[in-house]
Amino acid sequence: MFRFILFVGLASSVSACGPSGTSVSFGNLCEIENSDQVMVSEGYLNAGDHDIPCRESAGSLECMLEFAASAEDTSFVSAYVRSGDGPNQVSPPAVPGGPFLLRAHDGEPLNADDHIRLTGLVYVQDATDSTEAVCAFREVISIERVEG
Repeated sequence: MFRFILFVGLASSVSACGPSGTSVSFGNLCEIENSDQVMVSEGYLNAGDHDIPCRESAGSLECMLEFAASAEDTSFVSAYVRSGDGPNQVSPPAVPGGPFLLRAHDGEPLNADDHIRLTGLVYVQDATDSTEAVCAFREVISIERVEG
């Protein structure tokens, strides 16, 4: 009995270290086989010089930020981040176009030019005759600052 309890305790402490997913480069993130998978990718989050659109989703507010390979990149995928004041959340601007506050996994604020690692559920839809291609982190689970 003691060994079982110890094992459960160790398993819990390992999972508390942070979420895991499959690592993928930004350039390969939007491959169709990544759809509906938890993926990890590095890049930069940017709200740009425009309003951050937010929407109700499953009883909570999510805001869409842009996730790109570099801070200057204009090619991006959408990243839906929960609204709030806690870790892995964004506080939307009080006024449209105003500043927002994004917090990392450790609860510390992030700057717009910080290199980050996103972990989240990815959604990919190929383009068809009637729809455009879509690639997004439809649910961001973790935002970590990448040092160096």
